[in-house]
Amino acid sequence: MLKQTVSIEECLPPDHLARFVVQTIAQLDLSSIYSAYGAKGWNTNCTRNFVRNACIRLRDWNL
Repeated sequence: MLKQTVSIEECLPPDHLARFVVQTIAQLDLSSIYSAYGAKGWNTNCTRNFVRNACIRLRDWNL
């Protein structure tokens, strides 16, 4: 299996919403979410990605 890491900077234009979401999530204290999901076996990267994706999906729903 080939495993590659691709950065946001490589894939998205400078004004893309995902860049803002990633920067914002990085500033939040997600320790309570990590604790809750960590107890269920999730690692922090999966949890962080879940939160990022949820934020982007909220925008898609025009909330």
